[in-house]
Amino acid sequence: MKRISNRNRMLILAFILAAATGVALHMAGHGGCRDSIRCAAALHTVAALVFAAAAVRHATVRRNWYRKLFTGAPGRKSIATCALSAAFLLATATGIAAFFADKPLAAAGLCHYKAGILLCACCAVHMVRRLRRTPRK
Repeated sequence: MKRISNRNRMLILAFILAAATGVALHMAGHGGCRDSIRCAAALHTVAALVFAAAAVRHATVRRNWYRKLFTGAPGRKSIATCALSAAFLLATATGIAAFFADKPLAAAGLCHYKAGILLCACCAVHMVRRLRRTPRK
């Protein structure tokens, strides 16, 4: 197995926290009181900001990979990473739209929820592909 750096451990922890608070916020919206929704929303906002900061740091450390992406054709592993990057941008954009929406249960919130599920799936695929055993040459 590949070693996991402390930076990547922080990213994984922030991802799990953001996903868990997002699910908690969704569950609170199905019948919870306004205080529980506000609390879950505040926790999710903080967790998502930490995850976004860790993800941006993760991408900037690997900026050479992104430069190479535009100069040649993406490989097999690059497709999953490109999908993850697109899902991250979609979830971030819909999250910002949901944050500034007039109504808390607006369509932007549901769109952000679906984008978050897509992001979770892409993150899982990305982590599995990166952490599996690498064959020795």
